[in-house]
Amino acid sequence: MRPFLIVAIAAGAACFVPVGATSEPSAAGAGGNTVGESPEQKAKNQAVMAALEPACARCHGTGSNKPFFASLDAFETLLVFSDRYVVAGHPEQGELMPLLRGAGSGAFKQMPLAGPTFAALSDSGDTEITMAELETWIRGLDADVQLDTSGANGIVQQRLDAEHIQQSMLDQLGLTLADFWRIDESGAPGEAFVDSYPMRAPDDLPMNPSPLGHSNTPYAAWGRYTAMGGPNRLARVRTRSEVSPTFLLNFVQTAQAWCGIAVAKPNNPVLGTLTASDTTATNLPGIRANIARLYLRMIGEPPTEPDVDALLAVYTPYESQSVQIAWTATCASILRNPLWLTY
Repeated sequence: MRPFLIVAIAAGAACFVPVGATSEPSAAGAGGNTVGESPEQKAKNQAVMAALEPACARCHGTGSNKPFFASLDAFETLLVFSDRYVVAGHPEQGELMPLLRGAGSGAFKQMPLAGPTFAALSDSGDTEITMAELETWIRGLDADVQLDTSGANGIVQQRLDAEHIQQSMLDQLGLTLADFWRIDESGAPGEAFVDSYPMRAPDDLPMNPSPLGHSNTPYAAWGRYTAMGGPNRLARVRTRSEVSPTFLLNFVQTAQAWCGIAVAKPNNPVLGTLTASDTTATNLPGIRANIARLYLRMIGEPPTEPDVDALLAVYTPYESQSVQIAWTATCASILRNPLWLTY
C-alpha cells in the first residue's frame, strides 16, 4: 500500500495542502466541480482515486460508459458525491462498498466483475487501499459538499464514436455494405474492393474473412474501425473518443474514399439533381445550391453565405480535373467540419 495514502486518510492529508492554503472550505471547490469542498478533502479524494485506479481504471477510465477514473472531477462527480454509490459519513449506505464485497444490489453484484472481489483482493494484500481505509474515508467525507450543477465545468462537446461515424456516413452518402465488399451467398462480406477503405466492427456478424494479412480483407476494416476508437469486445478493447493522430489519419482517409465512392454512384445524394455537365461555368447557381443542400443534409443546419463561399473555394480548384473529384473534395471537407464530427 502507498504510505502517503495512510497519511492522507488518517492525518487529514496535510502533506497535500498547497502553501498558503487553509482548512476552510473554498467557495467553489478546489477543482471547480464542487461547492464547499476543502483542499484537504479534495486531496483525500485524489489519494483514494489513485489507490483504486490499478483495480478499477481499466474498465472505468476515459471512454467507458461509467468513466469514474477519467479525471478527479469525474471521480468526485460520478462516485464520491453521488448518493447512489457513496453517502458521506455512512459507509454502510450507498452501493460502492457492497459492490466491492460482492453483494451489489444491481445488475452487477461485484467489482471487479470477474475473479475475486475487491474485498478479497484487499484481504490478500493485493490492493493499494484496504476496505477499512475506504470506510474511514467515507466516514470523513463532508456531507455539506454539493456538486456544482451550473454546467460550466461539464462536458459540453465530444466527437462521434466509431459506430456513429460509420452509420452516419453510410446514411448520408447513400452507401451500403455492397459498395465495399463482395457479398457471398450467405450475405456475409468477404473480400473488399480495392481502395474502398472499408470499416467494420470486429463484433459484427456475419463475417467471412479472407486470409490474415490480405490488404483488402475484413482484418483491415477491423483495424480501421478500432483506429477510429471503435470497440473490439471479444478482445476487451473498449470504445475510445479521443481525437488522436491515429484517429485523424484514418478518418480523413476514410472520409475522402467514401465520398469518392458515393459521388461515383448513380443517383447519389451528393450530386443530387446535378450531373457531370454542371460546372461553375455552366451552372454556378446550381453548384452553390447543391453545396448548401449538402451542408444542410450533413451538418444539420442551414449554411451561411460565407459557409457556401468557403466550400465553393474547395470545389473550384478541383473542377479542372473532374466534377467527380471536385464533389469528392467538397463532401470530404464537410465531413471534416467539427460541426459534423462533434456533438
